[in-house]
Order: sequence, then C-alpha cells, then structure tokens
Amino acid sequence: LLGSCAVSFCLGSIISLGLFPAWQQRNCWRPASQAYLPHVELQQPLQPGPQSVKKQPRSSGDPLWSRVRIFCWVVTSPENHASKAYHVKSTWLSRCNGYTFMSTVSDPSLPSVALDVPEGRANLWKKTTAALSYLQRSGLLAKYDFFLKADDDTYVVIDNLRSLLADADPDEPLYSGRRFRPFVRQGYMSGGAGYVLSRAAVRKFVDLGLPSRDSACSGQFISEDVNLGSCMNMLGVRVLNSLDSLGRERFHPFQPEQHLPPGGIPPGNWLRRYNYYPLREGPECCSDTSISFHYVTPRQMYVLDFLIYSLKRPSREPHCSNRNSSMAPNSTHSTADRSDETVKLRWH
Repeated sequence: LLGSCAVSFCLGSIISLGLFPAWQQRNCWRPASQAYLPHVELQQPLQPGPQSVKKQPRSSGDPLWSRVRIFCWVVTSPENHASKAYHVKSTWLSRCNGYTFMSTVSDPSLPSVALDVPEGRANLWKKTTAALSYLQRSGLLAKYDFFLKADDDTYVVIDNLRSLLADADPDEPLYSGRRFRPFVRQGYMSGGAGYVLSRAAVRKFVDLGLPSRDSACSGQFISEDVNLGSCMNMLGVRVLNSLDSLGRERFHPFQPEQHLPPGGIPPGNWLRRYNYYPLREGPECCSDTSISFHYVTPRQMYVLDFLIYSLKRPSREPHCSNRNSSMAPNSTHSTADRSDETVKLRWH
C-alpha cells in the first residue's frame, strides 16, 4: 500500500508540476450559437487532454453514449468558477452528454446558469430546487434520460455511471447514489458524492413535490441532500441500488486516500453511523467500477483523469506466434480490463 501511495504521489507531483499550468492556461470552449444557452449539449463524447478542448471522441462507437443520455449539473459559486469549476470542465465533465454549472452568476465560458437564489451553504436547498426547475423549464427532460448532480469538488467516472444506468428506465421515477440511513425511511443520497435522478423523478419533483404542502418537501431539514431524499420518499421515487455485485460501494463521499487504506475512516467518524450498509474498509471499500469521489482538489482531478483514462499497462496476452494457440483460453492473464461501457479501477 505504501508503495502504491508513493507511486501515486510521484505521478501526482509530475502531472501537477508539468501539465497543470498548460491545462490551466488553455481557452475554454463553448459552442457556436446565435443565442447564448447556459448549458452545453454534446453530440459525441469528448476526451479532455492537454492539447485543446475540441478533441477527438474517446469512443464514438460506445453504444451506451446514445442509449444512456446523461445531463450533468454541477453546483458551484462565483468565487469557484476559475478555481474549481474550470477544472471540473477540463477533466471529467465533457464525458456527459450535456452539462451546465448551477451558480448565481452567468458565465458563458463554463457555461453557468444564474439562479435567482442567495449563495451560501444555508441556501443549498433553494439552489437545488431552482436547478431542478430549470432543467424542466429549459426542455432538457425531453433530450436526456438521467440527470447527475455533483459538486465542484466531485470527480465522476461517467462511463461507470452509464453502465449502472444501462438497464434502468428513465421514465420510471428513480434515484441513486451513496445511500445514507438516518432521517428518511428509505434512506437518502449523499449530496457530496453526487446523486442521479431519472427524468421521471425530476418531473415528479417539480410538478408534484414543489407545489406540495407536505412537510416532506418543505425543506424542513438543514441539509440539502436530506431534504431531497425526504421528498423523493414522499413522492414514491424508487431507490436504485448502486452497490456492485460484490456489495461494494460505487459512490464515495471522501477522497480515495481516505476510503482505501485500512483504518482510513476513524472509529467515531459520522460515515460509520450514516452509511446505509455496513461500512467496508481497505480495498473492499470501493468497487472497481466506482463512479465518484468527493473533496477532490483540482490537482487531484487531473491525476485521477490521467490514471483512469491515460495510464497504460503492458499487455499480458500470450504471443500466439511463440506459443501454442490452444493455451490462450486457459491463460490466467486477461487483457479485458476495460470496455466501452465500464472503466475498471484497480485497488490491489
């Protein structure tokens, strides 16, 4: 583990010192349009990289790209546009089918939506309700299947989110993320780790939840994510299980280095009380098809992007020209570590 941490630290240092300034200085791209729209709609997936923001598609043949259409909305604030939001856009965000930032100031370079709400943590529930209303009002529910909410310090592996949602029906009210236990009968999803709503869930929230006089949708709790979970529960929005087939979590409320080491979550940490399922430690904490991590710094976002999408390993496949081809099916060294649908993360 220490060796792995050392390698990660060295890679992070090299990437941060060598590539970060170049990435930071490049111009932000926005679609040419006669009328400014505060969101971006992509026709094919883009691979962020150091050359420019207009890039070759990562995998234009990915069947899930057009079948599981995800619109990502990232909560930010004016003071974080340059220091955080820009780096979200420069790494994972353009793997969404469309995206925008929910702020209180319009910024075409991101782009961001100027929501008519006060800034501050105490107003996050107002920002969420205004954001979900914007999604419906702008006609995005007709163009996309699922809507991911993330913070400007959340890193998301969109390929793995598409894989999770591949068999889900966007016209069924669904809700998924890192499931917490207290306050809400069916649990609620961590806001920091990110949560995803089907378009039917967004529509039900805006049409029935917001006008409702039921206390469950009134914002009675301090935390935005508890308030949303309370309303989802009242509206009968079904929780989509996000655990993998081995019972490991895919959405993570902390950084990788807090989840992965044994004992990384202290005995008295709130996560042990809040987690819906028994908390696992060490490499078993996290699925190899993990979807998100929270509290990720801009520098760490570039490191994660490189390690997940660019770092290559030598092939272990036997050379057929030098070995009997009948041995190949029995080989214990598989090169099928990735597919267009899923990106596997190696913790061991």
